[in-house]
Amino acid sequence: MAAKKTAPRPAASALPVAIIELYDIKFLDVLNAVGVGVQRSSTCALRMAPGAPVHPTVRVDNGALRVKPGRVRIRFRIVDEGIYPVGITFRLETHLARPGGRELIGDRDFPRTEIHLTERCLSIVDEFDALDANNDYKFSFVIQSTAGAAIGIIDPPIIHDPGDPA
Repeated sequence: MAAKKTAPRPAASALPVAIIELYDIKFLDVLNAVGVGVQRSSTCALRMAPGAPVHPTVRVDNGALRVKPGRVRIRFRIVDEGIYPVGITFRLETHLARPGGRELIGDRDFPRTEIHLTERCLSIVDEFDALDANNDYKFSFVIQSTAGAAIGIIDPPIIHDPGDPA
């Protein structure tokens, strides 16, 4: 029996882009937040970019980014003036995480080579496939304010959702 051939994966630049806007940011300087129980994360609202095409596998639902199976490019755009993206981190939140494993920091699903930072946008590729169904990721979006160069962190979740299409 002949080996089953798989189609080559499309380049990240060929993938449809889901544009997610971060707005109404309540900035908190994480480096000056001291003490036990002190709020350390900035907060914001998320929305699909107004006027952008509806994305077939990504949506914003109750403050969370929900992603259906399939490789997708996601561009985060900061709407608020005076705040810029600096970087992004990922952490697997589900019971499938194994301490010490690289999957804990999301290496398989969010390859570092596909993270791009331009002006007020940060783009990633989510490699979500059906094997990752129901994995929830916490991502920390690192931001910087032009007011005093303060550093902040925004922590909305990414939910890998195998259910009905977005």
